[in-house]
Amino acid sequence: MTVHIEGVPLAIFVIACVVGYAIYRRSQTQSAVPGTAAPGNAGEAIMVAAAVVTALMLLFTGAGAEADSRQSTPTEQPSPTDSSRQPSATSLETPAP
Repeated sequence: MTVHIEGVPLAIFVIACVVGYAIYRRSQTQSAVPGTAAPGNAGEAIMVAAAVVTALMLLFTGAGAEADSRQSTPTEQPSPTDSSRQPSATSLETPAP
């Protein structure tokens, strides 16, 4: 099964993965054994990647989608048969002499 992902969301996902990997590599501490590094903090890397995805999606796709939906929504216009627009029966009567 193939899933098609648009260009902007794909780029945002790739950027978040790279940032998460960089945070993971930076969070490695020195281990007690010389020449080896302890594993990085995976939880911190995942949280930073999720924050990057959220911020970039809101920045690049969230605001644009909201603006497009407002522009494509037609404005409500009253129909010609709207009863609130027609004069009432009492106003059609002629005044008594």
